[in-house]
Amino acid sequence: MEQKSEIRRIARNVRTALPESIRERYSEQIVSHIIQHPFFQECDTVCCYVAFKGEADISMLMDAAWAAQKRVVVPKVLTQETMEFFTIHSRRELSPGAFGILEPEDDKEPWCAGDEERVLILLPGLAFDREGNRLGYGGGYYDRYLKSHPSFHTIGIAFSVQCLENIPAQPHDQKTEIVITEKGIYKS
Repeated sequence: MEQKSEIRRIARNVRTALPESIRERYSEQIVSHIIQHPFFQECDTVCCYVAFKGEADISMLMDAAWAAQKRVVVPKVLTQETMEFFTIHSRRELSPGAFGILEPEDDKEPWCAGDEERVLILLPGLAFDREGNRLGYGGGYYDRYLKSHPSFHTIGIAFSVQCLENIPAQPHDQKTEIVITEKGIYKS
């Protein structure tokens, strides 16, 4: 665990050190790569995160998903152990929630995937490796959610400076199928 804490610290610092103009440009490139990927093109629902503290901003992807008549859902922390996704039709439906992250407002019902629904989850993280290991913030919200939804496609989202050769993983850690950076697919 101490090794993970050190990697988190370094990855956070490296990401934060990127100038805002570079993060914006890289975010646009990441969104372009996602839109071209079959996981996005073929999905009915895209589970987006809302960028926080220097994460790649994928808000433009929400616009593309709505234009393509895809359902957009975003996470909301409900308890110390659980996170659920909620449908939104506009970013105006978000307000500060747990940890100061923008979340859906409280008057919504959680989204539940239909039997035939093709779902893509876009995963934020502090660091990723070529094996699909993801190092998040340590709360385990995405790991628990992904474990209960194994049929959903997953794409990790990061700037290339956040990609490492190896991240220590534990049995409960859920891997992502691919990682997309501003340079394209990191793991194929």
